[in-house]
Amino acid sequence: MSKIVTHPGLRTDRNPTSEAIGAIKLPAIMQGVGGWGIEEDFIGGGTPNWILTATETSSAAFTFAAAGGKGGLAVLDIGTSGIATEVAEVQIDGAAFQPTAGASIYFGALFKTDVVTGKLFVGLATEDTALTDGSSVLDVTSHIGFWFNGANVELTATGATNTDTGVDAVADQFIKLEFVVSGTGSVVPFVNGTRYSSAKLTTFPTTLMTPSLAKVLGATEDNKLTTVDWIKCYQQEDLVRVGSA
Repeated sequence: MSKIVTHPGLRTDRNPTSEAIGAIKLPAIMQGVGGWGIEEDFIGGGTPNWILTATETSSAAFTFAAAGGKGGLAVLDIGTSGIATEVAEVQIDGAAFQPTAGASIYFGALFKTDVVTGKLFVGLATEDTALTDGSSVLDVTSHIGFWFNGANVELTATGATNTDTGVDAVADQFIKLEFVVSGTGSVVPFVNGTRYSSAKLTTFPTTLMTPSLAKVLGATEDNKLTTVDWIKCYQQEDLVRVGSA
């Protein structure tokens, strides 16, 4: 597992929010004790190891940024069909996160989108080649994350009432979205480091989930881009492996 990339000085707000990651024992998890996690800082070349599903399959792409990628960036290009309900989504192959009693999860992402019309989801979701119904509705077995419903940022989760943070997304400006799921099913959202009202899962999800990002165009312009700086997710939970059945 790679180490957290830190950026001291004026850009420390790029890093995960201390209050959010304080809910899990991250130093122990980074040593392979009491949990697991994944960090994507998108440093490299070619195509990140994520599964891409898109309406416009011939032109949609998820690639490392060719320029301006200091610190690592990846770009989700929705494609060129010019259809208002065009969708592009990416997921990490291999779902490994599921809230349970007594366990906590941290999820965070720093990204920007060049158009805030349409819809956008970022968070944890069941592996699925159609996270939305092709328009404005999430259509997935289990999910916990953030939903841009036009402009405002909402926390949404299976079995919980959406929580509107009241924060407007701004086109082409980075926004940091994080949430913490406690072992009691409480989901606490953070937007740009500020904590907002929590939601409560009525039941824990019944399926494993994976970091996911989905964009619905919402207009007829082509090649709209979502630029991702990092996505991180950790689950604090002891698992017995050696000698178990």
